[in-house]
Amino acid sequence: MEVGNPDSDIEADYIHHFIAILRKHGHPIVLTEVSALRYMGVRVPLSDIDFLIKDSQFDSILVDIQASELFEKVDQNPGPRLGDEYVLNLVPRFFSKPTRMDPNFINLWSETVYKLKIDDAELIKVEGITVLNPHILDGRFTQIIETENLSPEKLDSRGTPTIPEFCHGNVQIFIPSIPTMCNALLNQAVYHSENYEKITNRPIYQLENMIRYLYLDNPTHRDILLPLLGPRNQAMEELIRNYKRKPRVIFERGADGEVTVRSQHYIAS
Repeated sequence: MEVGNPDSDIEADYIHHFIAILRKHGHPIVLTEVSALRYMGVRVPLSDIDFLIKDSQFDSILVDIQASELFEKVDQNPGPRLGDEYVLNLVPRFFSKPTRMDPNFINLWSETVYKLKIDDAELIKVEGITVLNPHILDGRFTQIIETENLSPEKLDSRGTPTIPEFCHGNVQIFIPSIPTMCNALLNQAVYHSENYEKITNRPIYQLENMIRYLYLDNPTHRDILLPLLGPRNQAMEELIRNYKRKPRVIFERGADGEVTVRSQHYIAS
């Protein structure tokens, strides 16, 4: 995947500066973690921006970030990471010193840490670094009404904009596909269980969010996903089988004007 040299007119904000560093190294721009999940329709708050970096270029990109004097290396925020020692110790986090834009933290995930090789990954092109409203770009997972409504076309037709933020002209930006993301998170969960006494639930938490918002417990989407996961399909199948969907709360107003509340459980069919 070829990425050109930085343009001379890159604006003076921290995202542009960081992208300029990546382009200087000929490195693809690949979002991951929450930054990518929002392009998969997963409604998770965006506090930081997460980038996937090739192992072979990780150290040199890290040196250039620190040499730029635009970024200050800071501790990870344990809250959004669910206290995951793996992330807290192995994922560098940087604060943008000259800007007050939000979010103004970036994280660098190596391929080894995220368990995902960029050159081997199925990637999907996106239009910006962050997106205003979560939506599903991978059309394979808009096959049922609940997720069809999260396609960009449906959202736009209802007046819910899917506007990307931090657009960068001719710069190509990618996210992992949904099956690729599932495989990476499953691999992380296995690594955690084998190497840490205190097993974090961050990868499982993200996978359960994907099940919830992508309705992967629906047989239509489950049967699309599982064959694409290879060796991890049994682990994902078990996770889907054990997932308990939260009831949907519905408010109803009767003829007499009285409002009643009832719970409706989603049943996969």
